This record gives sequence, structure tokens and C-alpha cells, in this order.
Amino acid sequence: MFFNKKYFIKKGYTVIELIVALSIFSIIIVAVTQVAVSVLRVQRESSEMQNIEDNARAIFESIVREIRTGFNYKTVASGKRFCFSAAGTSATGPFFARYFLDSGIIYRASVPNEDETEYKNCSNAKNSNTLVLNSNDVVVENLNFTKNSGNHEMITISMKLKGNTVSSKSVVLQTTVSSRNYSN
Repeated sequence: MFFNKKYFIKKGYTVIELIVALSIFSIIIVAVTQVAVSVLRVQRESSEMQNIEDNARAIFESIVREIRTGFNYKTVASGKRFCFSAAGTSATGPFFARYFLDSGIIYRASVPNEDETEYKNCSNAKNSNTLVLNSNDVVVENLNFTKNSGNHEMITISMKLKGNTVSSKSVVLQTTVSSRNYSN
């Protein structure tokens, strides 16, 4: 009996070759996964920071617009509450505006100009005209108004904002506003 050699030719891989190939493949998969996780984390952080900055910009624009046309500025509670007379529009007429921080939320309340006790008190009481200025995704840790006296009144607004997640970083912003009302 003669054996034909063609039946004894080795085909396939050895166990060692399979283990080495599987190890290299596993290392590559782990590295790619780590890169993907890092990219997602950075993207989430930058998205949250963008949300904080967008909220801050909207809050500042809202407050600054009214302050520029206001007069009789008053800060209370070491600058934590801010009241003033606002010129209003043809639809609303003049009113007293109040800005204050309560439990991480900035509120804007307004009352008609006739209610002078509201202006004198400058309380942080909410009424039917109270608006929330920041979104639920952002917590305002600090809000401070400083009245700068001089030839022309200016108001410095500073606030510290943070995202709603545990890992969120705080952002501190400040701006100074000058009134456009020169008659008072």
C-alpha cells in the first residue's frame, strides 16, 4: 500500500497562530473603543459647555436690553436682587422690573409703575408676571448686580453658571451695562 502525500498536506492554522491573531485583534478593538469613548465624552462636554454659554448669552441679552432703557437702579441683599424702573413699550407702558436668583434659577418679575411699594421692597416674591430666564439644563450658582456710581450710572452683572450634570464645569461671566436714559 502506497500512501499518497497529497492527503497529508497540512491545511489551516495552528492553535498558537489563532491565539496570536485573536490577541492582536482584541488589542486593536480595545484601542478603537477607547478612542470612540473619549471622542463621545469630549463631544458631550463641549455640547454642555455650548449650552451653558448659549443660556448665559440669552440671559445677559434679556437683562441688558431692559437695563439700557431703565433708570432708578437699586440693588438689595448685597447685590443679589436688582430693581429698576423700565421705560416699557407702547404696548406695556412703564413698569418696575426685578431680577433675582432663587434655587439656581434667575427670575424676572415686573409690576406696573403705580405699585411703588414693589420698587421700594425689591423683594424676591414671584407674581403672575414672573418669568424664568434660564433653562432647566443650567444651574445659576451665583448672580450679582453692582451699581457703579459716577457721572453716568452703570450696572455690572456677574454670574456663575454650571450644567446640570455632576461632571460639569462652572463658567463665570461678567458684563457692565450703561443706561441710555440720560434724563434721570
